[in-house]
Amino acid sequence: DVMSQIWFCYTPIQGQPCGVCRACEVKMMNHMEWLLPESGQRRFHFKRVIWNLFGIRIANGVCRRVFKHKFDCNETADGIVR
Repeated sequence: DVMSQIWFCYTPIQGQPCGVCRACEVKMMNHMEWLLPESGQRRFHFKRVIWNLFGIRIANGVCRRVFKHKFDCNETADGIVR
């Protein structure tokens, strides 16, 4: 299957999709979660819970600290926050 061979993550964690960058988030929100490993899916759901409770700025800060993410959790490679 060609879809399982594509690479889309901006900031992989240990060679696998992170689940919190914009590209991973788009995959999860479009019901393509099978492209992410279970760990990436858990990170995505964790970020969404924090986002819903405290807002995007807090969620980004938590993601940066907890996952040691190099980009803002909701920022694309071109620097646009979505």
